[in-house]
Amino acid sequence: MSPPNEPSPPPKRGPRPLVPPGQKIDDYRSHQLASIIEWIESDGRLRTEDELLSEALRELGFKRRGT
Repeated sequence: MSPPNEPSPPPKRGPRPLVPPGQKIDDYRSHQLASIIEWIESDGRLRTEDELLSEALRELGFKRRGT
């Protein structure tokens, strides 16, 4: 249990969607990308759009960001 003045930890995410990492970005369907984003956001943490994008790219196996 958390001390009285500390916020409780955010909920954990459920199982990762079955979206295979390592494909080219154009090979992903929009619903696959949306499911990864929804899954990342499901833990309730506040993120900037840039943080969300970085985490999604990492989950999909991308090493670099392009334009």
